[in-house]
Amino acid sequence: TAAIADAVLHGRPLVSRLVTVTGEGIKNPGNYEVPIGMLASDLIEQAGGYQNNPQQLILGGPMMGFDLSTDRVPITKGSNCLLCPTAEEAPRPKPAQACIRCGRCADVCPAHLLPQQMYWHSRAKDLEKVQDYNLFDCIECGCCSHVCPSHIPLVHYFRYAKAESWALEQERRESERAKQRHDFRIARLERLEAERKARLRKKKESLNAKPAGKKAAPKKDDKASKQAAIQAAMKRAAEKKAKQGQAPKNTENLTPAQQAQIEAVDERRKTAAKSRTNHSEPPA
Repeated sequence: TAAIADAVLHGRPLVSRLVTVTGEGIKNPGNYEVPIGMLASDLIEQAGGYQNNPQQLILGGPMMGFDLSTDRVPITKGSNCLLCPTAEEAPRPKPAQACIRCGRCADVCPAHLLPQQMYWHSRAKDLEKVQDYNLFDCIECGCCSHVCPSHIPLVHYFRYAKAESWALEQERRESERAKQRHDFRIARLERLEAERKARLRKKKESLNAKPAGKKAAPKKDDKASKQAAIQAAMKRAAEKKAKQGQAPKNTENLTPAQQAQIEAVDERRKTAAKSRTNHSEPPA
């Protein structure tokens, strides 16, 4: 109530809380207001330190608390008690034995649950079945573990089952969200594909609806154009060859010496051509 008043009236957040430090292993037990985040070792030092060789360090009450393996643990807003009992004050529990189905756990349960059945299903990791017995109605008071003649840590099993159930539920929710995202993606891709096909169909219809006068001229026949080009090339080659076969011009008024030189040149050309022909023929 005081913390709520500080937050509402004065705007001051929760920065400290009262913690009970007690047990035969503490020199000066009492209630201490400590800042949140303070180490348990510093709180114990403030309470005078250890004495009488304590065997346990429990964070929380004697029924619902849990053992600490070290005192280098911070105080949180949920920490209300720090117990430091000696071996005579709080002897170590005996090893757990088989359940004898005595029913004492059900008799002392303040939530009117069936801890025996919850224990069996928690131990078998049958999380769905243990939830049928109202697992999350358990307040983890520790009464069932305290009265169990077989020294079974029932609350530990229930805490384990709760943690596993929460983890599975979180995994199921994440899987459901992933499935929804996948379905949305598939729907989006299908919608985009349908829109693309609609645009293509509309474009095709608009092209088919154009007037005949605006249609593009048909392409020329490639084969006919190639044949025409070949014929023109052959014609040019024939004309060139005919020109080469004509007699030389301006040879009417040559002197005998000039005519003899021309004949000598022609003779050398014929001899060279015949020589090339002989060299190109394969040997017999």
